[in-house]
Amino acid sequence: MIQELSQAIAEMRLVQFVYKGELRVVEPHMLAHNERNHLSLSAWWTDGYSQSRSTPYWREYLLSEISGVQVLSGTFVQPRPGYKRDGGSKFHDILAAV
Repeated sequence: MIQELSQAIAEMRLVQFVYKGELRVVEPHMLAHNERNHLSLSAWWTDGYSQSRSTPYWREYLLSEISGVQVLSGTFVQPRPGYKRDGGSKFHDILAAV
């Protein structure tokens, strides 16, 4: 899964996966450890289940909760507003980044 997500980030391709039992589609931007040292995917949510919002926005997904990763043919052309390539204060030990 790490290799698939890293490749999708490098190619700026959309990814679909199941997170906590619900389907999500995202623009993956970074694979890194969060402030609690959990390996996480930082991504711009575009479609699928969301408990809190109906419009695209930033989300963090714990890799331990992701299954059924599929790299899609769709792409995105640039990082979304607010993206911090260095991880900012939230992420460290970056494995892959746009």
